[in-house]
Amino acid sequence: MNDSYWIKHTKKEKHYPSVDHDLHVNMMIVGAGLTGLSCAYYISKTAKDAIVIESDQIGYGASGRNTGKLTFQHGLLYHTLIEKYDKVFAQRYYRAQCDAMTSIKAIIEDHHIDCDYQNSDAILYTNDVTRVADLQDEYQAYLDLGIPCEFLKSTRTPVEMEVGLQVHHQAKFNPYAYCLGLSDVLDERDIPIYEHSALCDIKQSEHGYECSVNGHIITANKVVFTCQFPFIDHMHLYFTRMRPMQESLCYAHLQQEELPSMMINIEVPMHSANIFANDIVMAGYPHKSGQGSLQEHQDFEKSLHTIYPIHDIEESWSNED
Repeated sequence: MNDSYWIKHTKKEKHYPSVDHDLHVNMMIVGAGLTGLSCAYYISKTAKDAIVIESDQIGYGASGRNTGKLTFQHGLLYHTLIEKYDKVFAQRYYRAQCDAMTSIKAIIEDHHIDCDYQNSDAILYTNDVTRVADLQDEYQAYLDLGIPCEFLKSTRTPVEMEVGLQVHHQAKFNPYAYCLGLSDVLDERDIPIYEHSALCDIKQSEHGYECSVNGHIITANKVVFTCQFPFIDHMHLYFTRMRPMQESLCYAHLQQEELPSMMINIEVPMHSANIFANDIVMAGYPHKSGQGSLQEHQDFEKSLHTIYPIHDIEESWSNED
């Protein structure tokens, strides 16, 4: 599996040990991606008896392979939330996204994490005249929820679009560098991290949970799962309802300097882009894991040249969620 642009160009100066003996802890966090490390960060403010275990390396999974966007704009969403639930639910979702972005910015500033954080606009758009009404519905949902936004019409900058929905005060960063920065803070707070330590089995006991890791037993009073697989099933057969999806990502230089922005279209196939001044990270071609083909990936890369003003694609990788 190819390393992402973020992982390849961010130097990791330390490696963590693997679990090599039995442990007794109050809390064990499974997964050392953005969610797991963030969970450990907040726990470390009030408690020390906690550990983080990771089956691979910190930030090496989906957390270090995404487009590096920090935004509440996730495609056609808020109109759907209002229709399916209500405005209160949609408003809570929006506020949760904003609170998360604010928290990440505060952590970066408080601990001087070098992760190329910068403010950016975000644009949801379509180049299909038959989908304009869908974007107008989303625009109305933004207005109903009090979300500051701007409706764009027939522009070619930075890409061609029929209409777009733009929001300001979003952000972008290097997610892998951010993960490394969080791990530095946890080191300072004496929260152990174990890499290459996959959870193989978990059983509830009178002492909490007995977790099998690398042939050893970690006994924990509490276990927090921040990974993608539901270990504790309780005969609900969650695994039968999992639909792991994969997408392709690419990095390239732009043919001309553009204003930093983030973009995602609403039609199929989906394209998402994180535009820096001279560079761009692009994502798309979503498919079920294991069912994509090399030809389809190559076709996806060719299509990017018709959408974005880029030179040759320099790096490509995949992400799974």
